Amino acid sequence: MRFVHLTIAALLTGCVPFAGPILNNNGCHYVLSGGYSESGSCQAFGGNNGTERSFTVAASGGSFSGAIIMGASGALTTGTYNIGNVPEGAGQLHEGNAAWAFVLNASGGDPANQGDFTLELDDTGPVTDGSTSQAWLSPHGTLKMNLPAVPNSGTSGVVQASLTF
Repeated sequence: MRFVHLTIAALLTGCVPFAGPILNNNGCHYVLSGGYSESGSCQAFGGNNGTERSFTVAASGGSFSGAIIMGASGALTTGTYNIGNVPEGAGQLHEGNAAWAFVLNASGGDPANQGDFTLELDDTGPVTDGSTSQAWLSPHGTLKMNLPAVPNSGTSGVVQASLTF
């Protein structure tokens, strides 16, 4: 789980350092089903930190978050993204001691890859330029992510995350 926490923490704090807090959810809504049920508002945004492009989502309540590394630095582009065409990604859900996660670790290793996702990015929205970074704070599309139970966590099943933004 260290990889999942570090990846999401790095993207949420380091990808768009000039942007500050996300001020609204631009209509972002999520539904969790399967092994755990929850719904609510969320934030979704894209970023380019000068090294890589990424897409990040987070539930407003903080229980679910995810990040997709989309490749080398450059503009966020519309299209369909999945485990076949991105190098790394992570998603996590924690509720008490229960934990589910999606992991796509390009280098392999620990933790092992598990779960999958499909990101349909229909519109990136306007770009905000910083000195060395860019952010897309109002994208539109959908994200579906399957988060299997974390091995040895005492949790079972798969949680499906479905986001519309």
